[in-house]
Amino acid sequence: MPPDPVNAVDVANPDDPNRDAYDDLLAAILASEGQLSLLMAVCDDPQLRSDLIRQYETELGADYRLYRVQLAQGEPSLKTAILTALSADPPQPDETVMITVTGIESLSFLKLGNEKSEQDLFFGYLQWTREALRELRFPIVIWVTYQILTHLSRKSPDFWSWRRGVFRFVTRTRAAIPAGRLSGIDQTILGLDRLDEDTLLPLADLQALIQQIEQQNPKDPLLASLYSQMGRVYLYRLDDGEAQDYRAEEALALEYLQKAVDLLTEAGESLELATSLNNLAGLYDSQGRYSEAEPLLLRALSIKEQQLGTTHPDVATSLNNLALLYSSQGRYSEAE
Repeated sequence: MPPDPVNAVDVANPDDPNRDAYDDLLAAILASEGQLSLLMAVCDDPQLRSDLIRQYETELGADYRLYRVQLAQGEPSLKTAILTALSADPPQPDETVMITVTGIESLSFLKLGNEKSEQDLFFGYLQWTREALRELRFPIVIWVTYQILTHLSRKSPDFWSWRRGVFRFVTRTRAAIPAGRLSGIDQTILGLDRLDEDTLLPLADLQALIQQIEQQNPKDPLLASLYSQMGRVYLYRLDDGEAQDYRAEEALALEYLQKAVDLLTEAGESLELATSLNNLAGLYDSQGRYSEAEPLLLRALSIKEQQLGTTHPDVATSLNNLALLYSSQGRYSEAE
């Protein structure tokens, strides 16, 4: 069974860990009447983000003219998005205005074959946004992810210097993963000039990169490694409670690991294939699909024995995995 949800934050509950951040954001909005106030709200959980926006719009709706602005991915200009919304439906002179900006969380970090990534375009536009918004004398709540926040101050320092507050909402789910979880990936494949272990890579970007390579060459040897590592990433997220949608990410883990096994099998038996077989078997085991897990573990064990010898520690690990599977089925004599 999937774990209980850990992100269903009740902003009306004073004991909720994100209540202080919500109260501070609401206070900043109320204190910004009659002046431009750029408020950065940070959240990786899309459902929590929606709930928080709905909550403060409900509380402010009687006194504010509320605008929702969705940033366009093809033209991620904050200035254009805001001014277009105001031009299409101008507020009355006596109305108190507040704008909520979303869509930034969907901008790609990787270039994906383009000259610049969508995030780079966004940060570039931001550098010339401040002066254009000077005449807007009301609060603007700009929703970003933690991955975007890490780049904002460095790539758009002028805009960043005008912020009136940063409000962080904490959840166990993550929209991105540290690059260190993708071991051995050539940064040039990602289109990056530099890749530190703690660089956050959006999962949506990695999925898009895989789809792009699949379209160009579905038998590209790089795909097997990417499939295997992405499958492992989703397993980590399931085990650590980081999944935004448990069932959806479980299905992705299964899909990527099976694709890795299929491609690696075509290439011949290898230790990388044994690893993918073991990971796929572990997922089947967690689902109670023991009859499907067993042949995968036996095959992984055979590959390791042939390539490493029967006394290698990795062989012992495979034996242990097989014993655990038998134990979970009550096959104790075989496990022993």
